[in-house]
Amino acid sequence: MESAVRVGVLGLRRGAALARLAQQAGMQVVAVCERDDRRRQAVAALGAVAYRDVEPFLDHPMDAVILVNDFDQHAPAAIQALDRGLSVLSETAACRTVAEGVALIEAAERSAGIYMFAENYPSMPFVRELRRRYQAGDIGEVRYAEAEYLDEPTDLMSMVNDRSHWRARTPATYYCTHSLAPVAAITRTRPVQVSGFVAPTAGDPEALERARLGREWAALLVVRLDNGAVFKSLHGFLEAGQQAWVRLHGDRGLMENLRQADTRTLRVVWDARDGQDWRRAEEVYLPWPPEFPATDADPMGDGVAETLMLRDFADAVRHRTPPEQDVHFGVELSITGVQAMRSSLAGSPPVEVPDLRDPVVRRSFAADDWFPELPEL
Repeated sequence: MESAVRVGVLGLRRGAALARLAQQAGMQVVAVCERDDRRRQAVAALGAVAYRDVEPFLDHPMDAVILVNDFDQHAPAAIQALDRGLSVLSETAACRTVAEGVALIEAAERSAGIYMFAENYPSMPFVRELRRRYQAGDIGEVRYAEAEYLDEPTDLMSMVNDRSHWRARTPATYYCTHSLAPVAAITRTRPVQVSGFVAPTAGDPEALERARLGREWAALLVVRLDNGAVFKSLHGFLEAGQQAWVRLHGDRGLMENLRQADTRTLRVVWDARDGQDWRRAEEVYLPWPPEFPATDADPMGDGVAETLMLRDFADAVRHRTPPEQDVHFGVELSITGVQAMRSSLAGSPPVEVPDLRDPVVRRSFAADDWFPELPEL
């Protein structure tokens, strides 16, 4: 029987739910850290030691930390943990600036710990199935891709009007990894160039001006991938209901999840051999993840992507194996949002997404701490 991975959870607004799922994924939650007294008390049932401050929390005896603190504060905590030899599972974004991305990569490379980017959308069962079909060569090599992550704006204004909330501090292009990550995971490509566009969510002059300054709530990224393919990524708060959609066009077919009705259902169209000839084949189906027995509750329900992601992290920590969503994966997707903001503020020309896997390139971006000054709403 494999031993449980001892983890601590930093941030309990969303982290409380992840802590419970971590236990189901075979981890032992031994410590939590949260400034809000009510949230700390709410997880007393976990039996974990509760801390208010980060430093003593990171000194608690444990194997790994799960970072669920504010969106723009993950890299400093991750670097502190890695330098203690702890493994890290960090939610998006991996970093707030390109310089933070450089520092995070170098911390991960010198650490005895494992870094994994906790972007859950590649763990969605339909994305895992698209990846399996793509890696099997069913549609050939990707030439064009689209992805969307859209959410309801119902509670948006209460968050963005609160300057203590991370959404009030976050430029429109930065919350991009839910749409970028599935395509990167499916195709194993990386962004090399991006043009960013911030969309106004209303037609009044104030909304247009907010969009020009990067202060609106929806963004379009047009990305060039390292194999030459073009990728259009849309994310943000629009009147569309929550929606996650991925479509890939290869040189021998296409694959997508459905945009209407059941968005977990897949459609794959490909060139199939029929004797000496070729014919166009099409399949529409609801994938069932092999990780879940057929007798389990619906594996497409809430929490399944997080459970699969947490299992992957626990396995990586136990066996000291690099995860597929490693530090490079997390940083290059996160800095694509940074570079898209640079593009948008300059009128949307293409901007390079530097390859920080290369130590020489890293040195030239180590001091790039640019972050846009956002106007008040």
